Amino acid sequence: MKAFALMAPERPPEIVDLPVPEPEPGEIRVRVIAASVNGFDVAASMGAMAPFFEYRYPVILGREFAGVVDALGEGTVGFAVGDAVFGVVSKRFLREGAFAEHTTVSAADGARHAPGRIDVAEAASLGHTGTTALTILDALGVDVAGRTVLVVGATGGVGTLLVQLAARAGATIIATGRTPTGRETLIDLGATAAIDYTRGLKPELARIGRGHVDDAVHLSGDIDEIAG
Repeated sequence: MKAFALMAPERPPEIVDLPVPEPEPGEIRVRVIAASVNGFDVAASMGAMAPFFEYRYPVILGREFAGVVDALGEGTVGFAVGDAVFGVVSKRFLREGAFAEHTTVSAADGARHAPGRIDVAEAASLGHTGTTALTILDALGVDVAGRTVLVVGATGGVGTLLVQLAARAGATIIATGRTPTGRETLIDLGATAAIDYTRGLKPELARIGRGHVDDAVHLSGDIDEIAG
């Protein structure tokens, strides 16, 4: 199968031919149709995840995926060959990944049946970023309604989902974006205001008459430089 992988330490990722992986007990093998790219993948490609994960070369990059189950490991329950699924490759080591024609994941906590109301590309962006956004919303608390939440780094995968979730929960969202197009998108997603973080948060918040926020979520960038 074709895969985008790290073949050895200190080597850049490359497109290579690798054997199709076999699912371990309790795993499913997925024929990948779509995969997303996020910050974890960039860090993994640079070797920056070595303090947290063992690299078992060749390391196929990619965490989030959507596709179709095409094989079951011994004892796997809850899935059948042909099921449409989405999820995240979340093993304790780095080896299998989503940037390949096939990947393997735990049936218990690595995949879920794909909802029919969203397309495969949308589903592929939810396994890692979607659960992160939900975890942040949970950390903000059930009383987020009526509170003003500042989201820094809001135009990334987690940020765009968090803006929608928090706005739907009743929060007033102030989101940051570098470009006019990005800021317009954030307003369309439910933000009350979108500000340019390159001008500094304090002056921008003052400009829109928001000298105080109840909660702040920092998703990207050097907070000391951004705070300005």
